[in-house]
Amino acid sequence: NVSRPVKEVMCCYVNIGGTSVFVLLDSGSTTDSFSPSFVMLAGVLVSELETPIPLQLGCVGSRSTIQFGTTTDITFIHNTIKHYFDIVNIDQYDAVLGTVFMHRMGVLLDFKHGVLKSGSTPVSLFKGGEGPQGNRHGWRFDTSITFQSTRELSPEPKLGSGKQLPPLREINHKIPLVDENKRYSYHLPWCTEALKPQLRAKINRYLWAGWWEEATVPQAAPMLTLLKP
Repeated sequence: NVSRPVKEVMCCYVNIGGTSVFVLLDSGSTTDSFSPSFVMLAGVLVSELETPIPLQLGCVGSRSTIQFGTTTDITFIHNTIKHYFDIVNIDQYDAVLGTVFMHRMGVLLDFKHGVLKSGSTPVSLFKGGEGPQGNRHGWRFDTSITFQSTRELSPEPKLGSGKQLPPLREINHKIPLVDENKRYSYHLPWCTEALKPQLRAKINRYLWAGWWEEATVPQAAPMLTLLKP
């Protein structure tokens, strides 16, 4: 039996959109890309491409499709620039910096010593092996979730805009309770001052439409108010 030797790769941390990101430096890639896991965690806004772009790997039959992209700030050594990234279902790394980015920044890779040079500034790199251990963050998300384009992130209907049900993502949820008869003793739910106008507008809209009604009950299920992107 022949065992495949472990391949060493060159990785580093860079600051992208204010987040420390573990990236793979790929001198054979013609695209710069983010993983869906990183995009979801960092809250990066993405846009749907008008025309999906085939992503062809270096072998027959291995092809995916790029459907989303984003432009964001990336701090590389001491320079901060805006750069475009494709959203690609990559694994093990948060992002991949390919020849497009490295050519733009004048990057030189010293594979022998594991050093990156941009101008006169050398940067030591991680020379890790392939495999799951390469991801220093260990972020894992369900990448089957489809990204929404920014044009879909439109404001909610205003009060009095019609008795139409809101999108399912707003009301189609369930909070499973282990013991339905349990009584909770804790402080009253609290909403931040910045979100109170939005919460009140939503409550009024639901009451006006007849989806909710005011009532007095022994207790209510705990609720958490979250700011939507």
